[in-house]
Amino acid sequence: MKDENGGNLFEITPLPIDITAEYNFKTVIIGETGVGKSSIISKGVNNIFNEDYKATICFDHTWKNYKVNNSKIRIQLWDTCGQEVYHSLIKNFYKSALCIFLVFSIENLESFNKLSFWINEIKDNINEGIIIFLIGNKKDKEKERKIEKGIIDDFISQNKIEKYIETSAATGENINLLFESAVNELYLRFVIPLINGVNTVSSLLNTSNSIIGNDNENTSLNENIILTENDNCKICNGCNC
Repeated sequence: MKDENGGNLFEITPLPIDITAEYNFKTVIIGETGVGKSSIISKGVNNIFNEDYKATICFDHTWKNYKVNNSKIRIQLWDTCGQEVYHSLIKNFYKSALCIFLVFSIENLESFNKLSFWINEIKDNINEGIIIFLIGNKKDKEKERKIEKGIIDDFISQNKIEKYIETSAATGENINLLFESAVNELYLRFVIPLINGVNTVSSLLNTSNSIIGNDNENTSLNENIILTENDNCKICNGCNC
């Protein structure tokens, strides 16, 4: 499989939700209300799209598991609310994240104009080295597009964004590609160096986090890839996510 730039992805296979992962990565999805953040997660995890829009109240959390080569990887997906009243709370969810999905809608100019706010939030609350995916959602509404690709390219260049994908949660277009591209980058940047014994992430996270090894025992590492203490916990009791 290739990404949108023609680059090869590693061999990536979805796994059942109840498997025990070796590497758990926290990802956070942010953006204005109504851009389809929850729909992207729902389509990517459960292959479900609900046309009846309901704004996320506060925050939600789910995950998806993959096998990359011989490694079992879990991406924790933190869905955040876009309403301004909750913006101050969202900062808490950047902690320990190694991947951010920043979403706007291609047919909603206001959601694109607000990207500068979200970029500043990211810069103020996370460390360098975090993977940022800019997502132009609602690609199925191409005829209603308000943001031309040239303007998007300028924004990407000005803000040094490495990854941009246009998706449709309604049709599923590029949703699997988005998730697999994120897993691919996490594996490339963090898992391979760990396998090779190279410390590349010690500056990103604090020393309280841990990584779950093959024997399912928690082994504290200076590298500090974030992993939950309780690998299967749904409500995050007693974990570091």
